[in-house]
Amino acid sequence: MKTKRQKENIPHESSAAKKSKTSKKNDDVNLITQLDNIYLVKHSCVIMDFWNICISIDPKSPTEAFNSLNSLKLVGPFRYLNDFYSKSKENKNNNYLCVDRFSTDLPEMQTFAIYKGGRFCFWRDLPNEEPNLIINISNNSPNFPTFAIAGNGDPLSALTFLARLKKQKFENIFKKIENQSEIMSKWKIYQQKKFLEELRKNRKEITVGEPLHGLGIKVEIVGDCGYRPVTENTKKLRNDLIDFATTKDETHKAKLKQQLLQIYTYVTIANDEMDFGMGLEFGHNLFISNYECFDAMTKSVLEVTYKLLKREVFAKILKEQWENGRRINENKKVI
Repeated sequence: MKTKRQKENIPHESSAAKKSKTSKKNDDVNLITQLDNIYLVKHSCVIMDFWNICISIDPKSPTEAFNSLNSLKLVGPFRYLNDFYSKSKENKNNNYLCVDRFSTDLPEMQTFAIYKGGRFCFWRDLPNEEPNLIINISNNSPNFPTFAIAGNGDPLSALTFLARLKKQKFENIFKKIENQSEIMSKWKIYQQKKFLEELRKNRKEITVGEPLHGLGIKVEIVGDCGYRPVTENTKKLRNDLIDFATTKDETHKAKLKQQLLQIYTYVTIANDEMDFGMGLEFGHNLFISNYECFDAMTKSVLEVTYKLLKREVFAKILKEQWENGRRINENKKVI
């Protein structure tokens, strides 16, 4: 009597094949743990799925598997995976935590791909959560860049975003992949307009505030505690920060300094009253202004805020970034 498997003509998987798959899965889990330890934040198994696709496409240079798409190159966690994969000894002393960080990469961000004109970052509101959002940042704005939602936590969604942005088709590259049908199913979903619309809608629903990067902030609101606005006029705050950093009029600069110090005082009061979101929003604004004159205040505001929000890992990443030199690698990373 034939079994159901035999009737449907489903090939039997050998015990050796099963063992190989189990071993590969365990290796991937171990690598995810290594990434968590090196970058101090939680990583998703989707990263390994994507990395295995890259290896299938270009075994010699997996970080450049999608180079035909606007010169895209994988960095960040994929730098470590590539060094591990190639058994590279050259980069064993790499400060992986900071080597691919841009000056406007908040601790919530992790750049994982760069391309001609911009980059993609994983976004985490909490260090112990897997990234469920990918943002795109253009290189055109060194000060106050806008963070555009480009996908969920799957790097494949970022590729879809870039292909659409650059009006470039390159799906044929997946023909070499064993699970091509599964990849193309995802690709079709990510291509749909409603995919990004839904991500933006969900983001708006779970965040508060109007930080100048456009993503909102995520803080716990209990009753009336958790958040209060930095200002009623975000456009004016942005202009004030630019004016302070660029003006040569010392009288005007002194006036602006008093206004900014007043906000700093308000943040301190808000912290005492458990409205920690105000400090997070103000700190984000100072950070992405990317003016060196605000570095000391930025570090002061965000270090305190991250600790109050129990996001100490972000405070540690911030400290590492400052000690390593916030802008030390900027020129060599821009394609």
